Amino acid sequence: MKSYIFIVVVTVVAVIGLLNNWIECSDQPLVGGHQRIQNNDTELLNALTVVKPKMEAYFDSPYVHRIGRIRRAYSQIVAGIKYHIILNVYQTSCLKSNVNNNVRCPVTKTNACEAQIWVQSWLDYVELMNFSCKPK
Repeated sequence: MKSYIFIVVVTVVAVIGLLNNWIECSDQPLVGGHQRIQNNDTELLNALTVVKPKMEAYFDSPYVHRIGRIRRAYSQIVAGIKYHIILNVYQTSCLKSNVNNNVRCPVTKTNACEAQIWVQSWLDYVELMNFSCKPK
């Protein structure tokens, strides 16, 4: 019985050691897993620009909203790139009907939002898959 317990303990310790070694040596992201990306990633910012009108429609508001601070961003390789973004979206005091693109509109409200955007660049395809916000 003691030898059986000894073999089990040695096996568990060996497996843990191998896993730790594999994790430390692996500098490549897990395929299909989320990978943290820079908040100013060019492709991410391009995708946000494309889906901004859909984000604006989400609020169903007469006021202009603008994308604010990107708090955290991740990418995932899934038949293209899926971005998961945590960001602030600001409501301004400017009405959509009266706005001039050169006017700086003061922020009146901050929303904490999460968005998922799927990009297939070879098809020129960008989709806002999920978008949700709550007042901050």
